[in-house]
Amino acid sequence: MQTLAVLVHAHPTLHIALQARMYNLTLVHLSGSSPSPSNPVLVQSAADLHAVVHLTGGKVRAAVVWRKSLDATLGSLHESLRELTQTSASSSGVFGMWIVQGAR
Repeated sequence: MQTLAVLVHAHPTLHIALQARMYNLTLVHLSGSSPSPSNPVLVQSAADLHAVVHLTGGKVRAAVVWRKSLDATLGSLHESLRELTQTSASSSGVFGMWIVQGAR
């Protein structure tokens, strides 16, 4: 993945057809949903690739692709926090509900 990140950074528009696949590949390693602990080197490589995937959009679409990625990341973060606070709310009462309402 590290090599792919370097190639995308050097020649971004040549990899536009792979944009969705690279995005999905990085999310597999960055989501933390694997049952076993992730290899830190692999996670860092995925983060490096994720940081340059938006460049595949070229000068015109790069900002749109970056914004879409950012929105998806924040949405995932919000969903994770909601799940954590609902679990916390059922066991500790008011504290968990305050966080959920504050996140919106």
